[in-house]
This record gives sequence, C-alpha cells and structure tokens, in this order.
Amino acid sequence: MTGRTNASGQIILLVEDQEDTACLLEFVLQKNGYRVIHSNTDEHARNLVTTMTPPDAVLLDVLLPDTSGLDLLVYLREQE
Repeated sequence: MTGRTNASGQIILLVEDQEDTACLLEFVLQKNGYRVIHSNTDEHARNLVTTMTPPDAVLLDVLLPDTSGLDLLVYLREQE
C-alpha cells in the first residue's frame, strides 16, 4: 500500500464470519477512508441490505456459517 487515503468515505459491506479476518480487513479499509459495515452471517447481511443505503462495494466470504456466500451473492444481485 502506498499510504494514500480515499477521502470519499464510500461504504463497504463486509460479510465475514472469522473475527480476526474481519478485524484486519476493517482496519485496512478504514485506514484508507472507507466506511465499513460488518456482518458475520447471511441473515444479518440480508437484514442490513434491506435497511441501509446500498453499499458501494461488498466484500463477501464464500464460506459463511449459515449458508454459502454464493447464495448471498445471488440475493444481493437481485436487490435494487
């Protein structure tokens, strides 16, 4: 990394069930100016997506405890 920051404050939805991985990703993203909203389950991520402003990007774990991240991806793509 070059140390540059993203001053735009874009929102990243981070869906990751491993707490250490989530903390690391959240730290790096926030350090670069992103606003991070973290979810650790499919159900919580679906609830967030229906209630929040659409995120600018989603970082999605494929192996979630309650479903496949790929199933969540299909759901996310169907949302407006």
